[in-house]
This record gives sequence, structure tokens and C-alpha cells, in this order.
Amino acid sequence: MFLLGCVDAFEVPPSISNDGILVVEGRMGNDETIISLSRTANLDSFSIKPEVNAILHIENEVGSIGQLNEREAGTYFLDTDLNFGEKYRIRIETASQEVYHSDYATLLETPPITALEYEVDTAEFGVEILLSTEDPNNDTGYYLWDYNETYEYFTKFKSLLEFDGVNLTKRNKENQIKFCWKTDYSSDILLQSSIQLEEDVVSKKPIVRYTLTETRKFVIAYSILVNQYAVSAEEFEFWSLLETNSESLGTLFDPQPAQITSNLQCTSHPQKRVIGYIGCSSKTQKRLFVDGRDLPRDPTNLILYCTERSVLLSEQEELIEILSSGRYVPTRYAPIGDSEGLFYAANFCADCRVQGGTNVKPDYWF
Repeated sequence: MFLLGCVDAFEVPPSISNDGILVVEGRMGNDETIISLSRTANLDSFSIKPEVNAILHIENEVGSIGQLNEREAGTYFLDTDLNFGEKYRIRIETASQEVYHSDYATLLETPPITALEYEVDTAEFGVEILLSTEDPNNDTGYYLWDYNETYEYFTKFKSLLEFDGVNLTKRNKENQIKFCWKTDYSSDILLQSSIQLEEDVVSKKPIVRYTLTETRKFVIAYSILVNQYAVSAEEFEFWSLLETNSESLGTLFDPQPAQITSNLQCTSHPQKRVIGYIGCSSKTQKRLFVDGRDLPRDPTNLILYCTERSVLLSEQEELIEILSSGRYVPTRYAPIGDSEGLFYAANFCADCRVQGGTNVKPDYWF
């Protein structure tokens, strides 16, 4: 008791708030430039705060060559015609009159993707997407990739009817809701360097891997569109540090988080921080389709066990109550004993849009 009474109280110093820091993401390209602006938020906030009404310009070493347009909240776009080997930067002026500049960067030309293929692991029922590329001129050295993947899926029951809140009508073929297409966007940081190699070649770089028994993405058909970018050594270091900090498990033997530097500065208020990196290179793309019928195992066993329910058409009040709840979808008319009835199912089992996709087939779909 005496010893405890002699201990001085320790006042925890107030932490520095990281709320409201400008976050900049994007890339200047030879044919288009897309920049996204947002603000950091506290951990208890679950929404992204886009930075709207900013004024963005692409500049060369002489001056502005074009202003970006805000096509949606916080996302700025401009069709561009930039020249490889020349230097460019982005100037940002926020609605609060903060001014930011990126460092001048030389526009790099990205080589094409030479191969995009998939390999199947029959022992573990796995499928892996692999990419290969090369630069015969040995000018690239550092590569960055992202991708989006689209897959077709279906519900267990087919809805032949529509309910508009009052009446039941036959569903039009154009408004079918059994088959949908959903697109997911990559969140992994995919990097590789060929600097240590004699030739500027990347061979069978793993892009994504799935176990067929754990995903429905290959039940019918799957497509992946991979974007490839040449990056500078500085940008490669930025993404490498971000990858290391993001994937650290936090054990004693993990590398300590490194300070991630940006190629942007606030020139109006030098003390203000900014997060992000603006790249400067062209983009090359390649798309791959995978037909689920070509895979060694059909993972349809992952379809949830859904059941149809029924109600007599004569029971009008119960029928209206069921369909008006929004939880069920009418599927078909069929006899129930000697009477006519309506069959229905939970919307998750009969409306593919509930699972996040769209019932409109993409233009590029085979």
C-alpha cells in the first residue's frame, strides 16, 4: 500500500488526429487520367468521405494542359493525349482552397500482356489465373497489376411471375431474375520486379487462386480483366511498403511498419499531410474467360438449400400479406390438391439481384 501510494500518475498525451487528411489515388495515362479524392475518417466511421468540388489540372513543365471533370462524387476524369517520355504532374485545389501538387513524373509506356491463362489443380480442385509479360527493350523493370472479375450465377428457382403491389402478372423474358452477373474488384497489391533478371520478363505471375468447392464463381462462367501498368522505382517502393504494412500480422517477428512516403505535397499549407501516390504510365489489358464446364468439378453443391412455399389463390388476404412483405418472390401457379395455388420462395432463392449482381448481361459476355 505504501509503495503504491508513491507512484506518480501518468498522463497519457493526446494522440494526433488523423481525421480529415486528403487521400489521393489515381494515375495519369496517355489516353485517360482518373483521380479519386477522399478524406480519412475515424475508425468508428463506416463511410468514405469523398472530396467533392475540387479543381484538378494536369500540368506539364510549361503549364496546365487540361482540367479534369468530376463525373461522380470525389472521382475526376479527363480524356488525355499525353506523350511518352515527357513529364507531367497533377495540381489539386480543394473547395477549402488547399493546394496540392504531385511531383513531376515521366510518362512510361507499358508493354502488352503476352499471356493470361488458367491452370487447374485437380488434386485440390483449385484454379489459378496466371499472367506473363515481357519488354523486349528492357525499359520497364517494375510492374503493377489490378483486375476486375465477373461471373455468372443463378438462383434455385425461376420466377415466372411479377407482383406490382396489387396484381400478379407474367414476368417478361427481358426482366428474368434467375441468371445474374456480378463484378468484383481487386483489393490485393500485385507487384513484381524484373530488375535482377537478365531479361525484362515476368512468367506466370499468380493473379488469383480459388478452390472450386469454396466458391460459386465458376459454376457457369467466369471472366477476369487484368490491367497492367509500368511503374517507376519510386512508385514500386511506395506499393511495396504499403503491401508490407497491410499484410503484417503484428507479431514480434514481423517487420515494423515503415513510414510510407507520397509524391504529393500541400504547397499552400506545407504542414498538412497527404496520403497516396499518383502514377504516370499507360495501361494495357487482357481478358480471360473460363467456362465452368471445362473444369474438373462442378461446385453446384454450394447452392443453398431453398424451398418453395405455397398458398391458395382463394386466400387473398394471406396472399397479399406474403407478397407485400418484400421477403418473397412469386415463382409459378400450380395446383394445390383440387384448388389452384401460388408458389413462392424467399427472394434470395428466386431473385439473383439480391446477391449483389445485375440481371443485365454484359456486352462482352460470351
